[in-house]
Amino acid sequence: MTVAGLIGEKHFTTFTDEWSGRIPISLLKQKSEVFERFKQYKAKVERETGRKIELLRCDGGGEYT
Repeated sequence: MTVAGLIGEKHFTTFTDEWSGRIPISLLKQKSEVFERFKQYKAKVERETGRKIELLRCDGGGEYT
């Protein structure tokens, strides 16, 4: 069963920060939005911490290629 969010989101993605333990959740209308959300997350983390993300691990679903 598919359940849509308040403004039509049907998907979500999480980015786990292994250093801090934070796991922000992003709601998505389409799976193709994942890469754009990651770029926003990356920019925010690097701006707030002053450090670069060194490693990206994914499940091989193709969202980042």
